[in-house]
Amino acid sequence: MFSARHGYAEPAIAEGYAQACRPNAPGRIVLRSLRHRASEFTVPDNGAVILDVEPDSSDMWEISFYRSILNADGVVLIGGGRTTKIAGIIGVASGIPIAPVAAFGGEAAHVWGELDKSRNDVLQDELAKFGGPWRSNSAQNVAASLLGQMLRREERHRSEFLQSSAFARNTGVGLAVATVALLAALASIILIGDAGKPDTRMMALLLMGPMLAAIAGAIVRDSLQSDHGWLKAAVHGFSAGTVTVLLYVAAQLLAMPEQLNQLDARRLLFFVVPLGFSTGFTFDLLFDRLRSEQGLPQASPEK
Repeated sequence: MFSARHGYAEPAIAEGYAQACRPNAPGRIVLRSLRHRASEFTVPDNGAVILDVEPDSSDMWEISFYRSILNADGVVLIGGGRTTKIAGIIGVASGIPIAPVAAFGGEAAHVWGELDKSRNDVLQDELAKFGGPWRSNSAQNVAASLLGQMLRREERHRSEFLQSSAFARNTGVGLAVATVALLAALASIILIGDAGKPDTRMMALLLMGPMLAAIAGAIVRDSLQSDHGWLKAAVHGFSAGTVTVLLYVAAQLLAMPEQLNQLDARRLLFFVVPLGFSTGFTFDLLFDRLRSEQGLPQASPEK
C-alpha cells in the first residue's frame, strides 16, 4: 500500500482484505511509506491483520511503486490514470500475473484492451470476465484468475527449465563425443607407424583418422547453434569426412603411384586430420548454402 487518500482504491481494498482475514490465519499488509513520513493506514485491532511498515529510501514514491510491481506475485488494476497505465504495461511486459478490471474505466480499461493482444498466461474466459460488469462474484473471479496465472507461469517456467536442462545435457554429451573422436583422430598419427608398404592397419588408420576428426568438427559447430542434434551432425560430419579423405587420398595415389610401395602415411595424416575437422565443421554451412536459392543457379524466364 502506498496511499490512504480518499478516492484511492487502496483504503477500500485494505479494509475488505482485513475483514476477510481471521485471527487463526492472519493476513499481512505492507505499507511502502516514504522515508520520514508517518503511516496513515489503520487496520482493525483484532489480530487478524499484521501491518508492516517498510519505509522506502527514496523521496519519490514512483520509484518504490514501480519497484514493487516488478517484485509482485500479481497485480490488480482498478480505474487509475497514468501511473496505473505504466504499472499495467510493466506487468504485461514482464509476464506478471495481472488482472485489469475494466468495469470502472480509467487506464485499467486500456490495459485490459492491450492484454488481449499479449495474453501472457491469461485465459480467454478470464479476460472476458475482466471486461464485464462488476458483480458479486467478480472479486472471486479476479482472485481465481491471478492464482491460475501464477500456476500456469510456474508450470511454463518449470517446462522451460527442463528443456534447458535437457539441452545442456545433450550439448555436454555431444561435446564429450567430439572430444573422444578428436583424441582418437590425433592418436591415429601416433599409432600409424613409419613409412612403408601400405597394409590393412595403415590404410584403416589413414582413413579413420580424418573421418573421426570430421565427426568432431561437425559436433563442435553444431553445439554453437540454438537448435541442434549432435548425432545428426556426427552423421553429416562422417559423410563429409569420408568423401573428402577418399578423394584426397585417391588423388595422391593417382598422382604418385609409387606411394603404393612406400607410403608415408604419418606425414599424410598431419594434413588430412585437420582437413577432416575443417570439412566436418563447415559441411552443414555448405549444405545449407546449396539448398538455399542463393546457392542454386537461377533459371532464365521463358519467353
